[in-house]
Amino acid sequence: MDISTEIEVQIKDGELVLTDRTEKTITFSKEQTVQRKVVMVTLGELSGKPKKQIANSFGYATRKSYYDARKAVLIKKTEELL
Repeated sequence: MDISTEIEVQIKDGELVLTDRTEKTITFSKEQTVQRKVVMVTLGELSGKPKKQIANSFGYATRKSYYDARKAVLIKKTEELL
């Protein structure tokens, strides 16, 4: 199965807003930190964009923030995501 889409990532009033090219959106509140980190790591691993740029897009300041989340997501340490 081939799934391909273009997604715009924005932070609006602390909420993560993902919008596709047909203007469909999904919003994650500030409290949904686990979902935000999983989405960040997914896009970071699949997009080829610099990790600092991905982290900044999700409201994090450093590459280290990305890699900390990546480690928690990929090694299945749910408690580290919280």
